Amino acid sequence: MKISKRQLRRIIKEEKAKFLREQDEAVDSRQHHYPSADKSIDQTVEELAEGWHEMELSSWSAGDPSMNMQGELSDAESKEAWSAQVDAATEEFTSTLKERLRAESIKVMQEFTDSLINGDYA
Repeated sequence: MKISKRQLRRIIKEEKAKFLREQDEAVDSRQHHYPSADKSIDQTVEELAEGWHEMELSSWSAGDPSMNMQGELSDAESKEAWSAQVDAATEEFTSTLKERLRAESIKVMQEFTDSLINGDYA
C-alpha cells in the first residue's frame, strides 16, 4: 500500500491530536463524557478539504505575478510551487477545521447540559 507525504502528514497530525485529546480527558475524570461525532466530522472535513484543495489548484494562473515570483519562475515551476503550497495549506486546513468543529460541538453540548441542569427545559 502506498501513501503520499500529504496523507502521511495528515495521519500523523490526526493521531497526535487524538492522543492529546485522550490525555486531556484522562486528566479530569469529573468531566462530562459527551458523545463523539469524530467519524462524521472527519468525513465532512475530508470532503470539504478535498473540494477546497481542488478549487485552489484550479485557481493557478500562468499570468499571475504573485504565483510565479514576479516572473522568476517558468509556468511549469510556478504551477508545481503552487501545487506544493496548496498541498501544505490543505493539510493545515484539514486539521484546523477538525479541531475547531470538535471544540465547538463540545461547547454546544456543554451549553445545553448547563441549561438542562438549570431547569431551562422543565
